[in-house]
Amino acid sequence: MRNFKLEIGGIPLIIKSCEPWFIQMIAEKYRDFALLCGLKEEGIFQTSRSSSHPPVHLQIDIRQKESEKWNDMLDETLWVDVSYHNKKFIIRRPDLEGDIDFDNRIARVTNRAAVYSFDSFLRILYSLFLVQEGGFLLHAASVVRDGQGYLFMGKSGAGKSTIAIHSSKYTVLSDEISLVKKAGADYLVYSTPFWGEQEIKGRNYFSPLAGIYRLKQSSQLLTRKLSEREALCRLMENILYFSREPFLTRQLFQNCTDLIQQVAIYELEFQKDSSFWNMIG
Repeated sequence: MRNFKLEIGGIPLIIKSCEPWFIQMIAEKYRDFALLCGLKEEGIFQTSRSSSHPPVHLQIDIRQKESEKWNDMLDETLWVDVSYHNKKFIIRRPDLEGDIDFDNRIARVTNRAAVYSFDSFLRILYSLFLVQEGGFLLHAASVVRDGQGYLFMGKSGAGKSTIAIHSSKYTVLSDEISLVKKAGADYLVYSTPFWGEQEIKGRNYFSPLAGIYRLKQSSQLLTRKLSEREALCRLMENILYFSREPFLTRQLFQNCTDLIQQVAIYELEFQKDSSFWNMIG
């Protein structure tokens, strides 16, 4: 195997490498996001070529093992730098370097021989392309109930994993990073392979977005609709975004302002049980 095709958030990606063993590792990790035929089930949709854009082509090279001085586990303090030069985004991190050509939908990365390094680059790549398609990656758990998608956003420790644990009778799309994208006049929430503590490894689904909740653990159960100003602030502080380039940042801001005009955002005070569902919808 020298290539693997996947799709996240309706954006297809063709991954190629001269190292078939690494492609095989990628295919195993992202097997649920391999490009498949679409289906509809109980208001939940499995994606397949749902984007009008052509695929992104990504070439992977592997660093020589003898040059690596890394432990097997990812150091979460690793810095990342994303710059923009000659119409390309340049990505640098201690364990990888790469570039992304928006116009030609071509990307390259050289990373250490570990899937987590590639996974980090993949998050950056999708976070950038999504902005152009009216979307973004969000630090949020996502759950589908009765054919409607709900986002529960918050940084680490806010309770996203708790939400996922207590939503087992519904369809949990993600417990950590969810994907939001505009489709015509509507907004959709997608599952991603970027899992958190619970490692929710569901299929590649999306659903209409019905509501967004900012998590706040509490001894009481309460929802409060946020003003547009506060909703915008709370939304943007939870977006996974790496660029400082003005043209893309302006587009991201526009994506957020468009979203809050259509989808309400609430603060959810909740306890560590499933009772919060009584306040949803």
